[in-house]
Amino acid sequence: MTDRRNVARSQGDDQSTPAPAPHLEKGRAGRTRGGRPRPQGPRVSQTPDGLVISGLQAPSGGAMDVADQCRAALDLGTELLAAHGFAMRDVTQLVCIIGDADGFPGCFPVLRHYFASASPVLTLIWLKDGGAGAPAITFDLVVHQPLGEDDVL
Repeated sequence: MTDRRNVARSQGDDQSTPAPAPHLEKGRAGRTRGGRPRPQGPRVSQTPDGLVISGLQAPSGGAMDVADQCRAALDLGTELLAAHGFAMRDVTQLVCIIGDADGFPGCFPVLRHYFASASPVLTLIWLKDGGAGAPAITFDLVVHQPLGEDDVL
């Protein structure tokens, strides 16, 4: 059996190294390091056991404070989850990337509201040098459905 990574390396295309997440990659505003346009809006990925929504942020964060950006991003997340048959109570992991650590405590009441009936694992990443125009807060929502009796490991 041939390992796909070895085939890719032999062809000069190393696909075994994942690309950095676009919202964490530095570079000119709106562009990746390679000069390609950054993807706009959140990315939704189906997984074998659930769903991942990454890159959630307020549609226009310009004049909004961090709590308002948090609320707008989670509103969008609620809509995207519902479109795939899930709700905030199904979220098992919340990744929060903040650029404004001073304003982040204002998000606590917002997070308590959205996750009143759930306790997802929270991963907090402080992006100190996000640059001008970077969102104050970005979320990734992860839903993992538990295995049922009939599911095989």
